[in-house]
Amino acid sequence: MSNPLHAASLRRVFRRILAGALAAPLPLALVVACSSTGTAEGDAGADGSSSGPCRVVAPPDAAQGACQGVRQPPPYFVALTGDLTTCGFGDGGVGSSDLCSDLCGARVSSCTNNGGLVKCEPYPCAVDGRRYHELADGAAPAGRDVASCLARMAFFEAASVDAFALLERDLGLLNAPESLVRGCREAKRDEARHAQLATNLATRYGARVVAPEPPSAPPRSLEALATENAVEGCVRETFGVLIGMWQSVSAPTADLRAFFSALTTDELRHASLSARIDVWARAGLSADALRRVDAAKDAALRELEASLGAAEPVPGMGLPSAAQSLALFRAWRQGETHVPSAPQRAPAVRAPEVRVV
Repeated sequence: MSNPLHAASLRRVFRRILAGALAAPLPLALVVACSSTGTAEGDAGADGSSSGPCRVVAPPDAAQGACQGVRQPPPYFVALTGDLTTCGFGDGGVGSSDLCSDLCGARVSSCTNNGGLVKCEPYPCAVDGRRYHELADGAAPAGRDVASCLARMAFFEAASVDAFALLERDLGLLNAPESLVRGCREAKRDEARHAQLATNLATRYGARVVAPEPPSAPPRSLEALATENAVEGCVRETFGVLIGMWQSVSAPTADLRAFFSALTTDELRHASLSARIDVWARAGLSADALRRVDAAKDAALRELEASLGAAEPVPGMGLPSAAQSLALFRAWRQGETHVPSAPQRAPAVRAPEVRVV
């Protein structure tokens, strides 16, 4: 059974955030999401100057900027040739959203031109749910359209089934309370249902869904389990609850809003389960082990915060903007109630607040 106080705390934080943000409309957004360098010499004319229209020397590889095992893909570079004054860059060599998409071969956060070498900054990757250490996620869909993002969600929801199966196994081997083992068993069933819902929706949007490879992870020590639970459960999965709540209000279509609402109801229980596992595991660790677990959790929080503020997401699935995501994160961590603009759709949604973990 989930901790009702933890779930209520999540609801209160989000309710405050939502109530304080209804004054302005929410830009509907989708967080989506490695490189070569060189200089473009251009086509030399009779007088040695570049001639012909501005164009890309060679299209970038489709894998560049993709979410493949990383949470913030590195920038990549595209060389230009021709008359660079016709490219259309603004002051400081900054490109418009459409220009960056054309030159970089995909929707990117930004692009800048420096003497014919364009730096393309990819969007950060979305919070992909609960992972496990051995997960090989290179096969996860990495496209930047709604269909691909739903297919990516289906992949990671299926991976979460495996994550909870491993957690159930290891908690049993470590003689954890039956309530925690049972909670993992129930969460595993939830995630299987989520994976099917995401698969159905992705297929309806035209995507092809792939499944993760079955795990072959050996049993973990108490410290290893506590570390992974702190990072994946207490940090990533718990923050993902707030993002899902936002999407359940602000996603642009009724089917997406219903999908995120259904997922969030279960994910609240999973976040509470992570908190309960954390309390139990910490009681059995040495002081040195506790310091290592805390250091891993702090590093995960810093990484998550950095990825949220790295770039503005593109439209599609109702995710908050970078600024709004950071506000959610900081409200969660600090108990603040001041947040920026929020969803323009505000049906009677039962919303949350997050306990500082």
